[in-house]
Parts: sequence; C-alpha cells; structure tokens
Amino acid sequence: MTGHEAARDGAGRAAQSGQPRRSPYQMRLLATGAEQAEARALIEDRTRWLAERNLPAIPAAAALPAGEPGVNAIGIFDDDELVGCLALHPRPGGLSVTRAYGRPGADFARLATLWASDYAARCAMKGVRTVVVCPRTGPFAARHRLETHLTGLGWSVVSHNSESARLQLAAEARPLLTALIHCAVPLPQAPLRSTP
Repeated sequence: MTGHEAARDGAGRAAQSGQPRRSPYQMRLLATGAEQAEARALIEDRTRWLAERNLPAIPAAAALPAGEPGVNAIGIFDDDELVGCLALHPRPGGLSVTRAYGRPGADFARLATLWASDYAARCAMKGVRTVVVCPRTGPFAARHRLETHLTGLGWSVVSHNSESARLQLAAEARPLLTALIHCAVPLPQAPLRSTP
C-alpha cells in the first residue's frame, strides 16, 4: 500500500473510530548511526540506479553531510521505511536543500517540495533554494527533465549554466500538510531572516 493509499485508508478508519489518524510520511533528522547508514545505502542504490541509466549523480561518498556544522541530514520515512533524504542548510540568508536522493517511484521530489515550502514558511523565510547539478560529461537532457519536473512542482529556475541550474521555491504555509507528512524536524533555535 502506498503512502497515498494509506492516507486515504487511514482517514476513513480514523473517521469511523473517532481517533486521530497518523500521517503516512514523516520528515525527521537522521539522528542515529543506523538511520545514517540506511541513508548511505539509499544514496548508493540511487547513485547506482542513475549510473545504470547514464544519468549524472554526485558520487555517493560525498552525498551525506556527516557532522557538517550548520547542515541537517533529513530523512523522509513511509511507515518507518526511509524513502528519501536530503541536506538542509538553515542560514540567516535563507534555506537551501542539497544532496536530495529518493527511492525510484517514491514520489520523493513532490513530498520534499511540499515539506520544504511549508518548513520555510514556518521559519519565516521567503523560500528555499537548490541547485541541480549536471556535469559537462553528463547528458543535458537529463538535467532538463529534472528541471522540468521541479518547475512542474512549483520551483522556479533562477539561473543556469552548462553544469548546473539554480532553482528557488516560494515559502507557503500548508497547515493541512500534516495529514500527509508529519514534520519532526525542529525549527532553528535562532530566528532566521530572509534577505530581500
């Protein structure tokens, strides 16, 4: 059963029982060694999947921010199974997302986009930025497909060159998102301010 099916099924059962329903997805910090190892395995699997299709990918060894100051490794879980991970950089100038990897077929980009826009709004930020990287040796069409997918999800292309594209996503409070994604990622302790 997918997370969407579980959400619909859970909503029906919760309405019948009068009990609050549980969100099918959860965003949380990858806090334990086991979760970080699971994320590394997911990244290695995704990197291998991309390589088998001649698609560009950052080497798996460089993908997970292990102990980098000011960077949070975040996972998205579907009933406690890791389906994607990303690095979140909360900085006074804004939020940025890097090193995002999801299991094929997990709808990770859509889920991460919904969560990131809501999280940015809760941090009182104007939005989130990311970079889509495609080395000169990789196929341009692959980056173009990813850019097209992300712009379809609400991201805007800010700039691009032969190796990368910078995208941004407007912050948007989504109070009903908790029905789909429970956020256990704490807000930054110091308030962040958006730059104009």
